[in-house]
Amino acid sequence: MNIIKNIAVILCLLSFAVPGYALESSLDVSLGMNYSDNGTKAGSDEVSDTEQRVGINIGLSHETQQFQSTLDYSVAKNRYDKETQESNTEIDGALSFVYEPIEGSLFFRLDSSTRNIVNDKTALDVADNRQNRTITTFAPEWILRPSSASELSLSVNYSDISYEESEGDSNRSGASIKWSSLRSKVDVLSAQVNYSEVDLGRAGLDYDSYQAYVSYTASLSKLQYSISIGYNETNRNLAENVGGGFLNADFNFSDGASNWRLNLGRELTDSSQGNNNGGSDQFSSFQSTSGSVDIYELTTVRVSWSADVFCEACSIDVSFWYEEEDYETAPSDSEEISAKFGLSYDYSRLTKVSFEATYSDFTFPSDEVNEFDYDRTFVQLSVSHQMSRDFSVRASVRSEEANYSQMGADYEDFVVGLTLTYSFL
Repeated sequence: MNIIKNIAVILCLLSFAVPGYALESSLDVSLGMNYSDNGTKAGSDEVSDTEQRVGINIGLSHETQQFQSTLDYSVAKNRYDKETQESNTEIDGALSFVYEPIEGSLFFRLDSSTRNIVNDKTALDVADNRQNRTITTFAPEWILRPSSASELSLSVNYSDISYEESEGDSNRSGASIKWSSLRSKVDVLSAQVNYSEVDLGRAGLDYDSYQAYVSYTASLSKLQYSISIGYNETNRNLAENVGGGFLNADFNFSDGASNWRLNLGRELTDSSQGNNNGGSDQFSSFQSTSGSVDIYELTTVRVSWSADVFCEACSIDVSFWYEEEDYETAPSDSEEISAKFGLSYDYSRLTKVSFEATYSDFTFPSDEVNEFDYDRTFVQLSVSHQMSRDFSVRASVRSEEANYSQMGADYEDFVVGLTLTYSFL
C-alpha cells in the first residue's frame, strides 16, 4: 500500500471523529468454506481442494459542514488445504474524502479505490493469476460562478496507480478546465478539456494525454441520460502519436416496476490504468492480456434490465456486456462478450433463494495468443437465511465449465460452499 493511499485512509478515518450531521457505519465478519472437485481448474488430473475464507466488510459515511467522507471495503483472506493455489488477500472497495474550506467554491478531493483483478485473461482465473490494484487521486478544485446558471471549474490532479505484485505501477499529473451551463431545471450543457502527463516507469514509454469533449445531461421523470462526445490523443516520444474518438453515454429508464440501463464507452487508456477500476460488477474483472506496457483503445457496451413485475417476492436481473481492447503494438488485442441472468426469490421474510447463470466468450485476434480463445459458463444456486438480527448463513452450489480452442485445456469444476456472517453494526 503506497504512501498517498495511507494518507487517504488516515484523513478519511480522522474525519469520522469530527462531530457532524450524520454517521452511518456497518461491520460484517464472515467465515466461509468452499469445496472444489477441481481446485486447479485442470483439463486432466483434477485435484480436489477446500478453500477456507475469512472476510470483513466495513462501511462508513460521515458528513460535517466542511467534510464529507465515505469508506466501503471488502477484505478476504483465502487459504487452500492442499495448497493447489497460493494463499492470497482479496481487497475490493473505495474511499472518498472531500474538504470544502470555502463553501461552494474551493474543494480538496482525495479518492482511492482497490480492486482484485485478473492479470492475464488468457490464463485461468485462479488465485495465482489475481492481484490487487490501487488507484489514488488527489484533486484540488476551484469553482467560479459568472452567473446563476453557469460555472467554471479549474482543477489540478495527481494519481498514483500501484499493483500488489506486477510491474504495472504508474503515476500521472495534470489539469482540467470545465464550463457548464444550466439550460433549464432538468438539463445541463458542459464542455471539458483534460491534460495529463503519464509516467509509466519505463524509459521511452511515458506520454502526454489530451482529452476534450462536450456533454449534455438531462433528468426527466422516468429517463435520466448523459452523453459526452469528443476526442482524445496521446503524444509519445519514441512512438507514433495515437488519437481517437471519445464517447461516454449513459441512459437510465425506470417506470417503477422495471429498470433499463445502457452505457456506451470509447476512450484511450494504457495497460497500467486499464478501466480505472471501473467496469461492471456483473461480470469478471479481467484486465490486460500480457505483461507488456502499451496504449490501447477501450470500447465497452453494457445493457441491463431488472424487474420485479412477475411476483411480489421475486426479482429478475438480465445483463449484457461487450468489451474490446485494441492495443497499438502489444499482441494483446481481445474481445469479450458476456451475458448474465439472475433470479432471486424471497421464500419467506428470513430466507432468500438466488439463481445466477453467466456465459462469457473471449477472443484474442493476435496470432501469438489466438490459440487461447475460449468460452466459459458459470451457474450458481444459493440459499441465504437470517438466523437472527445479526447472524446469517448462506449455502451455495455452483458449476463452472470452460471450452478452449487449445487442445486439452477444457475443464469442469463443481463447488459446494457454506458462509457464516455476523453483523456487529
